[in-house]
Amino acid sequence: MHMATNAEGSLRHSRIFLILVAATLIYSFLAGLRTITDYDVFWQMATGRWIAVHHAIPSTDVLSYTASGEPWIYPILSGLLFYITFLAGGYALLSVLGAVACLGTTALLLRRASKATVALAIVALPRIAARTGPRAEMFTAILFAAFLSLLWEYLTTGRARLWLLPVLMVAWVNLHLGFVAGFALIGAYAACELLEICFAGERRKNARQRLARAWPGLRALRPDDARRQRFRCTRHSFRGARANRGARA
Repeated sequence: MHMATNAEGSLRHSRIFLILVAATLIYSFLAGLRTITDYDVFWQMATGRWIAVHHAIPSTDVLSYTASGEPWIYPILSGLLFYITFLAGGYALLSVLGAVACLGTTALLLRRASKATVALAIVALPRIAARTGPRAEMFTAILFAAFLSLLWEYLTTGRARLWLLPVLMVAWVNLHLGFVAGFALIGAYAACELLEICFAGERRKNARQRLARAWPGLRALRPDDARRQRFRCTRHSFRGARANRGARA
């Protein structure tokens, strides 16, 4: 009888927790759904349009009045994505994209949810929504949450899909300059493992094993490799497009 009562109580608490998580995710989508007011997205869409029209990646700034002719350093995939989204559904679809980014960021942070993380997510949602509006910075918010989720999962369980980190980094360096935050997260993870090694016994053994398994994947995320990956995929595609256009001419 006592065990049955405990089981019913546990089930009830589990249902309440799931309802709370669902409400948090719905809140995150609605918080991210708003009118487009940030001016950054307009020059990013203009950049995407220029690339789509010219089938080339600019080497110098071609849109700015104050920095015209200066070397182009900004990632270009975000601008292309915003331009394609605008062509597909206008400002309404861009607004939905921001809401989906807010929802996705919150969902990643709640992957290994507890009552404390749900409460923190609810408190942080206004700031998350502010950082996931339709502009290139939204990709840093999403990918930061993805990196944090994977590294925390590996730190606490010893198992995670770390092979996703290099794949995500290749996308990140071509979407926003905030990719340096990914390296900061990796540094924080390594610091946590080194602190674990300072302890004796099982904690030291587990930390060494995790580092040994994680090292090949983390080594692939060296900053010099990230710089080489930047623009590589898109540059090949646009070179092919220019060659085809020249052949048709």
